[in-house]
Amino acid sequence: GDKGEVRAYMRSGSHTQDWKVLSLTSSDNGESWQDFHQTELPNPNAAQVATKVADKLWMWVGNYHQQHRQDMTLAVSSDLNEPWKKLLSFEQAKEGDRFSYPSLIQDKQGMWHLLYTYNRTHIKHIQFNGAWLNQQMQENLL
Repeated sequence: GDKGEVRAYMRSGSHTQDWKVLSLTSSDNGESWQDFHQTELPNPNAAQVATKVADKLWMWVGNYHQQHRQDMTLAVSSDLNEPWKKLLSFEQAKEGDRFSYPSLIQDKQGMWHLLYTYNRTHIKHIQFNGAWLNQQMQENLL
């Protein structure tokens, strides 16, 4: 966004039935915040992560469902004022399996590393680069 603009994405909590990701915006580097608004991203009150990839590209990873944690999904946005677009599911499990607590970092070589728990007993690791991400966007968003 603009210089000084900060966005925060968070779970909606159990006080609502809508089960959507909430977003807050600050235009002064987090000194003050506007009221939150509900995004279109479904989420079962679970952890998620969002990060800026490039000048006009952001990634969000989390559970893309309102009632369970049986998936780990990647969505992208080229304009944070527009709806996020579901790109793909890294995981789609059977009932009872759970994927939780995603973390997404980029190393010095430009590789992205996604880590998350599987049934809270194992940690899964997926790595990809910008070329793979661009290919996925070409194949899945057009």
